[in-house]
Formats: sequence, structure tokens, C-alpha cells
Amino acid sequence: MKQDRHIRQILDAARALRELAGINVVWKRLDGGAETGVPGEFALHCNPYCLAVKDGRARALSCVEDDNLRAAEEARRRGKPFLKTCHAGITEWVAPVMLAGQFEGLLFAGPFRLRGAQCPYAQLETHFFSLPEFTGKKQDAIQSLLTLLAERIRYYSEWILLNRDHADLDGRIQEVLAWMEANSRERLLATDGARRCHLSLSRFLHLFKDETGESFRTVCLRLRVERAQRLLEYTRLPMADVAEETGFCSQNQFSLMFRKLAGVSPLRYRKRFIASQVV
Repeated sequence: MKQDRHIRQILDAARALRELAGINVVWKRLDGGAETGVPGEFALHCNPYCLAVKDGRARALSCVEDDNLRAAEEARRRGKPFLKTCHAGITEWVAPVMLAGQFEGLLFAGPFRLRGAQCPYAQLETHFFSLPEFTGKKQDAIQSLLTLLAERIRYYSEWILLNRDHADLDGRIQEVLAWMEANSRERLLATDGARRCHLSLSRFLHLFKDETGESFRTVCLRLRVERAQRLLEYTRLPMADVAEETGFCSQNQFSLMFRKLAGVSPLRYRKRFIASQVV
């Protein structure tokens, strides 16, 4: 399958980076899961030090906050690779994965220990000092390779948008759905969808409902709530900012629509998700 070929190419590049430079790559999606076909070695921090750190519940929660909140928030703000040091004292390159101008995932390259860095957990020092020391000599090459890998994932994600769950639909509606998914934070108008299909507005709305089983407005709302769920899971943005980022005209409207589709308030959803990440 073409999807499998895309995944293989991404993983081959990650393996090459590990074999040539001794650098591990981790690919995290914002929905909290690994992409289908991606093994655990590329979906989780599996080096001995990280595994030992996550063996403690409190430390594991700190790992969740570092990767899924702080790193995601910083990547979204910067929009380009940067160095981060986590609560456990290790340093990694982090690159955002962008899709249609939206922040959709993270790539981590490392881990390293900075020269002179000390292990914050005395009982784990053996694992900590087995990590390679980061000297900065390879940083430009690592940054470039990580950027190229993020671009490859973006290409794959766009392909998924065009093909996910839409294979049996009218080709015109497939294209409109891909456009809607890629631009869910914008104000999506049915007239724009009709124009893309070269149909009258009434004919487009009828075809859209026949093909998807949902109205154009309902799909727009669902896509916004799904994006809000990712922001609530992997950023610490205030509710007003989440509402703005997902195209709602006010925080009150956002809370009302979110509760209607997700069944809980945005705040409750965020707390529940964070608690679920610590096993």
C-alpha cells in the first residue's frame, strides 16, 4: 500500500540518522497515539534512562508534561527546531510537524546530556551518564536532517488527509473534506465548498449530506472540536486562546459546542486526558 511505503521511507530516514549519528528519533502525534505501522522505538522514548525515569509515577507525570505540554507549546510558538532540556536533565532537538500551517505533531532527536549537566535523580546516575554528551558540533546537521524528516511527515499527513475514510465518496466531496480538515481553524463557508465542486450551493449541500451522512455545518463543528481536543491535550493554552485557535467566536460558544460534542467541558476534558497519560 502507498501508506505503508510512506511510513517505511520515514522510518528508514530515522534509522539512518540513528546509525550514522547515534541519534534516536521519536515521532509523537498530537492525538496521543503512534501512527499505524510505527514501532514503539520511534513512538516512545525507549532509551534506558528515560525508561528508568518513567518507572516512578510522579516522574512519569513530569515526562508527560514536558513532552505533551511544554515541548508542544514551545514548538507551536517557534514553528522551527529548537533545543530543550527536560525535568530529567536530558537535552533533545525538537521539531514541529506542520500541516497547512497548523501544528500537528513533534519530532524529538537525542537524547544528550549537556557538558557539566548533573542527574537530578541520584539513583539513576549510571543511566544518565551513559548518554552521549552534546557538544554542539553536529547541531546544524541534526537540525537540517530533522527539518527534512518533519517535511516528509507533513507530505505523508497531507496524503492521509486526501485518502482517510473517504475512498468510497464522490471525488469532489473527498477534495472538500481534505480542504476542510486542513483548514479547520478558518471560517469555512459552504459557498467555498460549492465553488470547489463547481456546483450550485443547494446542489452541493445536498450532495455533501448524501455522501457523508452529515450536514456541512456539523462536519465543520466536529473538525473544530477535534482540533480543540488536541490543543487541550498537548498545550497549556488558556481556554480563550483554544477557542480562538479553533475558530469559535467566543469562549462561551466554544464551551457550549465542545460540551455538546465531547460530552464534557473543555477543562474537564484536559484534566481527564492528563491523568490518563500516567499509567
